[in-house]
Amino acid sequence: MTIDTTAVQFAGIDIGSRTIKLLVVDGTGAVRETFLADTGFDPMATASELIETVSFDRIMATGYGRNLFELSFDAPTVTEIKAHARGAWAEFPDARTVLDIGGQDSKAIALFDSGRVKKFEMTTGVPPARASFWRSWPPPWDLTWKTSGPRLWPPKKIW
Repeated sequence: MTIDTTAVQFAGIDIGSRTIKLLVVDGTGAVRETFLADTGFDPMATASELIETVSFDRIMATGYGRNLFELSFDAPTVTEIKAHARGAWAEFPDARTVLDIGGQDSKAIALFDSGRVKKFEMTTGVPPARASFWRSWPPPWDLTWKTSGPRLWPPKKIW
């Protein structure tokens, strides 16, 4: 018996220190739903509220709170580094570098041609300047793909 994976709904949840992101895709990889919420003081309550609003067959967690999610919802997890690498490569197969500036840390990830992680560097701790920068987001200047993208694309090799 062959299973029609195009009918399967997959969910991914990223439980970060500042926000929780939820994405649902179908078996072809087409995005069906996306959600964003403040993490708040009880990340598992926020995560529960989000996942109760969507339909999915399988879910996987990443982010700062992924281990809490695994215990609370008996779901598999993946590190942020691996999740970023696979996601970036799926959307941009020529990408070889991923930068993540998060609420708890920042990461620079180098990718092999296959999208697998080649090397990564990560900050330790949250410098006050970066934390205050993100609290004041969005910035007073126009920082969008339309205005900034042409200056950033194509990406330059740094490793």
